[in-house]
Order: sequence, then structure tokens, then C-alpha cells
Amino acid sequence: MLNHDLNSLPSNFRGTMDTRGIFQGKMQTFSAFVYNYPMQVFTGLMALLLALCLFFFYILHIRRRHVAEIQKAAYTDYWSELPNWRWFVDEIPELLKGQLAKSAAAGRCYVLRVDIESINQLSTSTRKAIIDEQLPRILKVLQTRLKLRATAVSGMAKMIMALGEMPVSGNEQPPMDSLVEQVSITLRGIIRQETAIELQAVNLKGGICRLEKAEELETAVHRAELAISEAYEAGRLVCVYDEKLEKQLARRQLIEAEMEQALQQREFEVWFQPKYDLNTHRTTGAEALVRWKSSKMGFMPPGEFINIFEENGFIIPLDNFVLEETCAMQERRRNEGKKTVPISVNQSRMHFLQDGYMLYMKKVRDTYNLRPGLVELELTETAFSFIDHPDRRDRAIRIISTLHRLGFQLSMDDFGSGYSSLELLNILPLDVMKIDRTLITGPESNERMRQILTASVELGQRLGMTVLCEGIENETQEEILKKCGCQYGQGYLYSKPMPMAEFEKFLDEHG
Repeated sequence: MLNHDLNSLPSNFRGTMDTRGIFQGKMQTFSAFVYNYPMQVFTGLMALLLALCLFFFYILHIRRRHVAEIQKAAYTDYWSELPNWRWFVDEIPELLKGQLAKSAAAGRCYVLRVDIESINQLSTSTRKAIIDEQLPRILKVLQTRLKLRATAVSGMAKMIMALGEMPVSGNEQPPMDSLVEQVSITLRGIIRQETAIELQAVNLKGGICRLEKAEELETAVHRAELAISEAYEAGRLVCVYDEKLEKQLARRQLIEAEMEQALQQREFEVWFQPKYDLNTHRTTGAEALVRWKSSKMGFMPPGEFINIFEENGFIIPLDNFVLEETCAMQERRRNEGKKTVPISVNQSRMHFLQDGYMLYMKKVRDTYNLRPGLVELELTETAFSFIDHPDRRDRAIRIISTLHRLGFQLSMDDFGSGYSSLELLNILPLDVMKIDRTLITGPESNERMRQILTASVELGQRLGMTVLCEGIENETQEEILKKCGCQYGQGYLYSKPMPMAEFEKFLDEHG
């Protein structure tokens, strides 16, 4: 009857009862096993726990090793396997807050950056081998002579960042002059040592910035970089970031902030310096120059901003402004029936690398209906510094040929001031040679200089070029040029640069 009653129950209920029965049976079996073999069960559990712990520690070890590898890669220079600038910026603050806290507060800590120009100029294929040998030697000398507290390599080992500590100097901040002298002596010693070992010129530059707070480390690193930029520009071995340099940089920032608006508001003015015949003293041409009458910075000659514009590319729109102002004046005077003379306009080397330059020059010619020869494009030797490659040389020749067809003349400015003048005369079909003023500023009795000057004038004339000498300041220089066969000149003896209105009046009187 019991079986009959069970069979009459629903199937799912019977299945549940069967499962529970099996489970209860298994539990009774496991309990009996634990009861009968307690040590074996305990040992098994301990082994399982140990295996889990070992696995956990293995994963932790792998993770730590992975983190260490990432940190090493982040803090190590690829080329030299030495600490890099990121390590310097991240780790040095702890040193400044700890061991060097008193020195930093007293202004005795400094950041030094050293550029290794010889490494910068190497090809990639040979750089690694030189770095492996040369860099450790340079670092060792720097650390020994200057007693540096930490060093790092930045930018594929072409520069060194270091933290130094100046000796105690009473209660006042130690002067930087003695440090600059010490760094200069050290760098000169390294240059002599490495030049002798490598049998090639090794050039170094140094930039220093005083460091007073750990929080200012990145700022000090940046300022040391600015100081070394000043060393390059000033031709010095070592420069210090000081108040003077800070003012220069602040002025540069202001110039760059104001330049575009100044061009829109016509704060730039085109001035002209006449060129003249040395024999008749009649005006035969002029050079267009730019001046900046800033509403915030006052009157500025080109020496204060041209180099900045060359670096940031603003020289292109500024050159275009001067060119178009000059062309507009030429067109206006011609329409008014007044005398016009050829006027030279400076052109940066960046124009030769600019896409669409020829189209722009054709547009200028057509817009102002320029007659051939009325505008002369004046280029310095540095404008042709990119033609060492055959393709670039061919491009320069094509550009000059096209400019000739458009009616523009080409002149070489500062002839004799560089090393490539003769090569350029051989390569490029130029029209005018402007002899640099350095050839006439020597002693009057310098016969050797006179011979060079005479030869330069004859060379230009034999090549069919108009020869002109700039920078004539007195009658003695003018007489020397006349005796050397030079016919045309430019300088303060005849006239200083003047605004457009004054120049037009001057041209009407002396043309």
C-alpha cells in the first residue's frame, strides 16, 4: 500500500524526494569519511589553501615585475639606458624635500642642462655607438668636477639634466658667477678631452637655473632650457637664467602675442634707405625696411623682432606686407607721373619652401601692374642654406628663373660675410651683389682688405651683376670704394632710413 501511495504522488514531488534522499546519503557518506579520516581531510585542505596562496603570490610577483618593467621603461632613456628627464622630474622633488631641503631653502641648489651638439649632429646609425662610449665619460667628469647630486639624460641622450648643490657661502645666496666659471671650465675640459679621443669636434652648451623649492623643479628645468637657447643665440658656452633673460622672454611673449593684431592694425611701417651713385650722388634705388610702432611696446627697429618672426613663421605675412606696400607705392608714383627707382625687398628663406609662392608673386605682379626691374628681391646667404641637396638646388634655380620671367630681380645680400658666397654665385643666376659692410669697416691702411674688396667688385662685374656696397658711414670709405671700382653704395653717409612720405620727398629732390 505504501508503494501504491507513493506512486500516486506527482512526479516532480517524487523526484525531489529521491534527490534529497541521494543528497542525504552522500552527506552521510562524506561525514563518515571526515569522521573516519580527519587527518587526511585536514592535510588536503591545508594543501589546497597553500596552493591558493602560492598562486596568489605568483600573480602578485608577476604584477610587481610588470609594474617595475613599465616604470623602468618610463624612467629610462632608450639610447643610453640611463635615468631620463621624467625620472628627474618625478624623483628629485623627494630629494629636495629631504636631504637637500636646507640647501634648497638657502638657494644653493641649481638645475644644469648640458647639450651635446656632436651627438645631435650624428646620424641615427652611428649615434648609439658614440653614446655608449662618450656619454658615460662626460657624465663622470660632470659628476666629479661639479659634485652633482643627480643626473638624467633627455631626448635620446643628446642632453643632460643635473641637480647640483653650491657650497655654503655665509647666510646669503651664493653668487652664480663662480658657478658659471666652474661649469665653463668643466665644459672646456670635456671638449678638449672628447675632441682628442673622438678625433672630431665635440661641442657643448650649458644652461643653469637656480632652484629654491621642490615644487618649482619643472619650471627650473624649463628655464634651464631657455638659458641654453640664449647660449646658442649669444654664442656663449654657458648662460644663466636671470632677471634679464626673464625680461627678454617676457618681451618675446608679448611680441608674439601682439604681432598678428599689429599687422591687422597697420602698426608695421615700411621705411626706405636710398641707394646712390658714388660718383654723381644721385638716388638710383632704395631698400625697403620695416619698423614697428607698437601701441604697447613703442617704436621697435627690426632687430628686436625679425629673428623671432623667422623662428615662428610670421616673417612670411610680414614680408608680404612690405612687398605689397612697396609695389603699391611704385604703382601710385608711376600713375602720378613721378620718378620711380628699383626698390629691394627682403625675402626670407621660408618663402622658397612655401607652397604657392610663385602663384602669389604672379598675383602681386598682376595686381600692381609691375614693370620689370622695379622690385628687387633681396636674399642673404642663409636664405640658400637649404640648397646643399641636389633636388633643393634644382628647386631654387627653378624658382629664381620663374621670378626673373615675372620681372623681379634677385640680389645677394651680405656678400663676403659667409662661407658659401662663391658657390652660390656659381649655382644661382643673381642680378645684384651687395657687399657686406665688414669689408670696409677695417683699418683704412689695410691693403689686404682693399685687394679683397677690389677682387669682389671685379668678380661681380664680370658676372654681369650690379655691385653695391652697404654700410658706408664716412667719406673715406666712399673714396676707398670708388678706387676699388664700386659704383653704387648705401649707408648713413648718404641717407638714413626714412618713412615712406619722407623718402618720396627725398626721391623727388635727389632722383
